[in-house]
Amino acid sequence: MKKLKQMEQGIQMPRNAGLFTTNIAHALARGMGWGSCEPPEPADEGKSVKPPLTPEASPLKAGQLTLKLIFALLSILFLGSCYLGYFLAEAYPDLAKKEMEDLREFFRTFVSRDISPLEIFLIIFLNNSIKSFFAMILGVFFGIVPVLFIFLNGLIIGFFAKFLGEEMGILKFVFLLLPHGILEIPAVILACSYGVQLGISLIKDRKGLGKKIKVSVIKFFKIVVPMLFVAAAIETLLIVIR
Repeated sequence: MKKLKQMEQGIQMPRNAGLFTTNIAHALARGMGWGSCEPPEPADEGKSVKPPLTPEASPLKAGQLTLKLIFALLSILFLGSCYLGYFLAEAYPDLAKKEMEDLREFFRTFVSRDISPLEIFLIIFLNNSIKSFFAMILGVFFGIVPVLFIFLNGLIIGFFAKFLGEEMGILKFVFLLLPHGILEIPAVILACSYGVQLGISLIKDRKGLGKKIKVSVIKFFKIVVPMLFVAAAIETLLIVIR
């Protein structure tokens, strides 16, 4: 008889333990807002359920990291193209001199006109803003246009550094470029970084094209335009003083 009672108790304990565990699960379900003790319906296998985002997997932080990386790579490209422009001007002096003479003729025509400081400011500001804006927007085509835009700007600055540096000294050229270039160059690289990021995001997922472009445009007007505005004001001041 004692053995039979012990066997019955051994059978009842797991049942009580199972009931206790079920009650805990129901209480947790209510606390998480499921509202019902019934187990949730199984997820549709056709719709992929993503795991909850962790700080490491946050799309915002991932996007910021990607933008920083793109900005760094475009900055390296810019510096490399500046050096290449300087080297090409040194290796092919006749061709480079012809290009420089054409640029000087353009600037002579520009300066010879009776233009007010406000008009100079607007020309510089609108020129930089419009070109940077379209370079960014055209980044939807696999990010090719903004990369080329950075490369060509670096080449031109390298050309100027070679010839104007020989005429006035490289340090003077750097000091003339630095006051406005310290804002203008990063602003242009940032705008092109938005463009490359836009192209990469569209390669990964083409859905929501309008929304992605809208986000890039908002960033452009919030960050890039003010930087170009201040840079154009400084450049205009330098031109007027000279």
